[in-house]
Amino acid sequence: DFLPSILRARGLKVSIPNLEDRDFVHLSIFEELCRGLVRERTRARFLEIVEAGARAGVDSVILGCTEISMLIAPGGARLPDYDTAQLHAMAIVDFMLGAETR
Repeated sequence: DFLPSILRARGLKVSIPNLEDRDFVHLSIFEELCRGLVRERTRARFLEIVEAGARAGVDSVILGCTEISMLIAPGGARLPDYDTAQLHAMAIVDFMLGAETR
């Protein structure tokens, strides 16, 4: 609930995939992606989950695990996506350079 609680506190509506889809994402990350396995059928299923969200009215997707970008490259889904690994890296660079956070 880490990210959803922060987003909700900032007034954003958060939609989370159903239990079956979350189980698939979890297993895919730990059984495939963490082992360096990138399968097209897994990518297709991830994109189906994003599409289900789009049909339900979701307007963007958070790629909330560093390994997910192995399947969905920036701009690789129909919805705008936010890769948390990339966002964290950008925030670290901003901090190191003394810039305000985005």
